Formats: sequence, structure tokens, C-alpha cells
Amino acid sequence: MNMREMAQEVRLANWAGIVRARRDSGLSVRCYCQEQGINEKTYYYWQRRLGQAACEWLASEDMPSQKESPVFAALTMPSSRDSGSIVIRLNGAEIEIGGEANLSAVETVLKVLRGC
Repeated sequence: MNMREMAQEVRLANWAGIVRARRDSGLSVRCYCQEQGINEKTYYYWQRRLGQAACEWLASEDMPSQKESPVFAALTMPSSRDSGSIVIRLNGAEIEIGGEANLSAVETVLKVLRGC
């Protein structure tokens, strides 16, 4: 691992800690950011980058390769679905993670998926 990759891992770990602390606080993003002196747009940038990193990690070379292209079907989404939720579709399974999900639970789900 080169220095650039190590620095990125440190940043991601720091951002994950902040996102976890905000979720554990029970405060809204706006209130938490105001209390911590964090720009709200910066917080959402970090959250988005963490999601992208999780997707890249799932798609890494360690994942079993699929010989066939995935098949997607149109789904109607219920209106009750939280706008901050993430839906992961992999190998015929669908996992929905709500916007207020505990980060350690998300990490556990991603580890299990990676082992599939």
C-alpha cells in the first residue's frame, strides 16, 4: 500500500468515526454539524464518499467474478422508503440500509457480502 492509499484510508476512517458519532448522538445532521463546527455540505460529502468506498470495496478483485451480466428489473418503490437509505443488490439478493442505520451494522453486512 502506497502513501496515497494509506492517507485515503486514514481519511475514510476519520470520516466514518464522525458519521458514526453523529448517528450515535441521535441529533439531526444540522444540529450535530452546528455543535461540532462542521460544514453540513462537508458532512454529506464525507457520507457520500464513504458509500462510494464501500461500493468499490464490494466490487474489488477479492469478490467472486460473475461470468454473466447482472439482470435488473424495474421495481416500484414504496413511498415510505427513507430518502437517505441505501439499497445494495448483489447476486440476486437485495439489502436496504436505512439512513439512520448503525455504521457498525453496515460494516458487518458489507463483510458478510464480501465473503459470499
